[in-house]
Amino acid sequence: KTSHELIGKIKACKGENMDYSEWRFDGESPIYIQLYHYLRCSILSGCMKPGEPLPSVRWLASLLHFNANTVARAYNPTSKDGLVEMSRGKAGRVTSNSTLIHAERQRAVKNLCSELLETIKSLGFSKEEILVLIEEATKT
Repeated sequence: KTSHELIGKIKACKGENMDYSEWRFDGESPIYIQLYHYLRCSILSGCMKPGEPLPSVRWLASLLHFNANTVARAYNPTSKDGLVEMSRGKAGRVTSNSTLIHAERQRAVKNLCSELLETIKSLGFSKEEILVLIEEATKT
């Protein structure tokens, strides 16, 4: 999967409140990967704030009708990339390190832009044409 999968995951964020019941899953990739993308996008978009507690594995599994092991498996990569702080026996939290969140956000956007530009170039557009398209798109 490319970074394009991440775009739709941000829509579950409604103002200040995360609506986990709005998360939708498909059969194209494993559920734990999709859960990971939802969590990551929620953190990077600012919907989940630094220091905010994550929902418990059991609560989220019950709400989404998944096995608790699937939810726990999704929490692991967010912990490994530093976006989530996990402690055995305690609820996980979004990292308080806003510098890390900002850096990960920048990296995600750069990756998304690179993939998009490669796709546009493969359609035969020149750099100048791409810049005109970007300029037009930012006017709306």
